[in-house]
Amino acid sequence: MKKIFTLLVAAGFSLAANAQVVTISPANATGNQAITITLNAANACVPTGKQPVTATAATSVNMHSGVGIHPDINNADGKWTNVIAWDEPGTTLTSQGNGIYTITITPRTFYNVDPASTIHRLSMVFNGGSWDFEAKDPTGTPGTCNDFFIELSTATSVAEQALEARSVKAYPNPFSDATTVSFTTLRDAQVKVNVFNILGQEVATVLDSKLESGKHFAKWDGSSNSGQNLPNGQYFIQVSVDGAVSTAKVVLNR
Repeated sequence: MKKIFTLLVAAGFSLAANAQVVTISPANATGNQAITITLNAANACVPTGKQPVTATAATSVNMHSGVGIHPDINNADGKWTNVIAWDEPGTTLTSQGNGIYTITITPRTFYNVDPASTIHRLSMVFNGGSWDFEAKDPTGTPGTCNDFFIELSTATSVAEQALEARSVKAYPNPFSDATTVSFTTLRDAQVKVNVFNILGQEVATVLDSKLESGKHFAKWDGSSNSGQNLPNGQYFIQVSVDGAVSTAKVVLNR
């Protein structure tokens, strides 16, 4: 089935990622936006003496995390502030199968960050219901496991005003044949529409064009840029407008 990216008036999206172990969507989200964090546990580093979070004895996969409110990661406030412990409510990830786990948060509210502070990055590690099971970042010092540090966008309010973030919606969802995404641009702007899988990989491009301000619509039929049907599962359609981004999470179920 050939890909249908029909612009009913116009449309736009994109997603975000961090290497192959942890990805976020949208990729250039600010600390004020809802983001989905995806852990590919199979590629994670397991510290010496620990077990993988996917071990049969693990009871859940939880995120132990905080934020950096200083631009310099080496500053005392550059990482691991406003910490939310792994055993607090809302820290358990949802299994997507095949060692993939996701959690959706809005950093400023999740970590209770003061409105006057800028969130520059997320700090995180994962465990399997206790610290006997861990998943950490394999990059960095050879032979060691490291904490994950995910850089966030510090887009200005001018950029954020290009898109009405709450206007981004997809219907029907879940979908079998096609889903229509609607969104509203607040000024004439360059708009991009991209589709990403749960690993943060771009699987389809919808649009890259300048649009007038107003409400727009786009239709995606669940196929890739090459016209191949994509497998059932969760995808992210991200609208990117002059640096402002918002994402609709959709489920393809043919």
